[in-house]
Amino acid sequence: MSTQFIQPSSSLKQKVGDSSTEEDQLATAALSDALQRLVPELTDHIAADIAILQRIKTPFDMDKLANIYDRAHAVRGLAGSVSKSELGELTDSLCRYIKAVTDPTCIDHQLITAHLDAIALIAHNSEMAGAASIPLITALRNATAKNLKYTKQ
Repeated sequence: MSTQFIQPSSSLKQKVGDSSTEEDQLATAALSDALQRLVPELTDHIAADIAILQRIKTPFDMDKLANIYDRAHAVRGLAGSVSKSELGELTDSLCRYIKAVTDPTCIDHQLITAHLDAIALIAHNSEMAGAASIPLITALRNATAKNLKYTKQ
């Protein structure tokens, strides 16, 4: 299952439709402009959260798991707003994994570290955007699904 990000301006366009009034079109344009002005600030928040994730990932400690989840969840929420769907996909996979594992002793530290390393790689390497990141995202999603299947047996 893929994560779908909907920006508020897109939601507004869906509500007003193609036969929108001039007032609706102006409201949509104003909302889009406002979001574009927020992109640098949101991108800074994402970068700060990713930096924190990199600092807290090792040595891995169960007490850090909640912080990892919270930071990854924040990145997941902001990523779609700044057109960074690859980060959204990876952080979604990580959040789903952490949330799904009910026995903390079954947490796969290497899988979490792999997610965090992939998040940092894609965040800091523009060449990994788009299609180039699909194999990495797919591999981590598959490893996560396999791990969850194994831990629930």
